[in-house]
Amino acid sequence: MDDLSALLSAFHANPSPSDRPGLSYNYIMDPAARQGQWRNQCRGEQQDWGEYYEVPFAAKFERILHRHFRLEGAWLGPVRCDYCGRRHLEKFDLAAVSGRAQFQQVAEFYLGQLGWPIIKKSL
Repeated sequence: MDDLSALLSAFHANPSPSDRPGLSYNYIMDPAARQGQWRNQCRGEQQDWGEYYEVPFAAKFERILHRHFRLEGAWLGPVRCDYCGRRHLEKFDLAAVSGRAQFQQVAEFYLGQLGWPIIKKSL
């Protein structure tokens, strides 16, 4: 399946029965918990945490955003980290798509298209 087909499939798919409300800010989890995980897993990278979105179906929304940014050429692929030695699978270069402002614009576009409320929060 090509990237565009994967994006459209993710958009039109029903949320899975196990999908639940969550937060989206490049990752789907509680921001404080995710920050703690990154600090424990990968201490060498600069971590810049900004605004995030509360969404009703976190896994579905994450799939949509991942497929969108992959289509835009921002996905870095599975990369071995120079700092911790692990492979990071969900790494995107938002600078390749005009940075955080573009992430917010894309996130809010899909929230609107899905008919979900835009609930933006900050750490």
